[in-house]
Amino acid sequence: MRCELAGRLSNINFDQSARVYSISGLSPTLRTFGGGGQVTQILDNRPVVRVAEATKKGFAEATIGDSINLSYPESKTRRGRVGKGVAQTLTCSQQQAVVTGGAGAPRIRRLTPKECWRLMGFDDEDFEKARAVNSDTQLYKQAGNSIVVNVLEAILGNLLKEERSDWLDDLLGDE
Repeated sequence: MRCELAGRLSNINFDQSARVYSISGLSPTLRTFGGGGQVTQILDNRPVVRVAEATKKGFAEATIGDSINLSYPESKTRRGRVGKGVAQTLTCSQQQAVVTGGAGAPRIRRLTPKECWRLMGFDDEDFEKARAVNSDTQLYKQAGNSIVVNVLEAILGNLLKEERSDWLDDLLGDE
């Protein structure tokens, strides 16, 4: 992979500042520029979705792969509605979405119950067993009321390791 020159700005005299690089290549070496307006230019042509937020700007920008919290879309006080490349906290309702792309404009789609279960660390076999006896609404609620399996395992592992250590200290008489 290498730096990909996407074009040149015609109104800038300094050669390096006039170059515009593609987002798909490597970044050129960045250097300090004395004076204003002499910065490395990157062309970002990914599709952008604006999501209303209670910030000065009034919105956050989401691109392909970002998550969006769809709860309370008309709220004037909600912030942090876009997760940049990460999934947001799951809730008991199906209000989480992801920005996807393809030919043309970006698309916003809700996470499926299976995706929510996977985010919580459950395997597909467990999901299919639950799906056999639950509606999608119940599956979303179960995922939203859950704790991430891997996190729970780590917490319990540390607690048990701590207990074993205390037990050995008591047995050996160490303080």
